[in-house]
Amino acid sequence: MTSDLAGPSMPSHGAGSQQALRKRNMDMVLQQLRDAGPAIQRDLANTTSLSPATVSNLGKVLRANNLVRTCYTTRSGRRSVLVEAL
Repeated sequence: MTSDLAGPSMPSHGAGSQQALRKRNMDMVLQQLRDAGPAIQRDLANTTSLSPATVSNLGKVLRANNLVRTCYTTRSGRRSVLVEAL
């Protein structure tokens, strides 16, 4: 009898993979910024239907790749992050 010692299979890099999903989400955020201009992260989350945490994480990746710039701003008395496509 043969057993599978490798455990569960590693995720693929196809259309349904985590990498593909992340790329699609980054493309969606960038397109929204290009179409509508700079936006607060919370507004980006609302318009893209992504969670605020996802938008925040994607913003960090996009900023590290020099695709967006961010700055802190105040909105309704609360600190917010403004994101702008480069």
